[in-house]
Amino acid sequence: MTDARKFIQELRETKPGFKEAQEVVDAVRNVSSMLRRMRDRKGFTQADLAKRLGLSPGRVSQLESGTLRDAPSLQTLMRFAQACGETIAIVPSGERPQAAELTGMRDFAAQLGELRADVANLVRQLSLYYRGRKATAAPPARPSKPAREKELEGTSAR
Repeated sequence: MTDARKFIQELRETKPGFKEAQEVVDAVRNVSSMLRRMRDRKGFTQADLAKRLGLSPGRVSQLESGTLRDAPSLQTLMRFAQACGETIAIVPSGERPQAAELTGMRDFAAQLGELRADVANLVRQLSLYYRGRKATAAPPARPSKPAREKELEGTSAR
């Protein structure tokens, strides 16, 4: 451990309030780097984002570097994320999702988007079908009651 790290560790253990202050600094640093990553993913410059938000480029720089005199409001953070086409979720530290969970959530969201498109297409086709127009594909035929009962008997015999 370096001398600086030893010194900080000693302060955390001996000075009242130092540990909490360090946690606040770490939280600000995490939020600031998150904001920068959001902007970078979208390919915006600070000036581009400032125009979208109605802020000065210097203010965007301060948000991303964590050098604001006061903490940004939740509304500001949400506007920043929205301008980048993203959302912000506040998760208690004890409930942070693991990277695998986040990947699963992204995959689920993508599948949900595909499902939404499929459902919208089905609704459109059904609407056209029932209006008497020819749709690209007819709705699937529903099996008759005797055929369905016969199908169920075959699965229970196994």
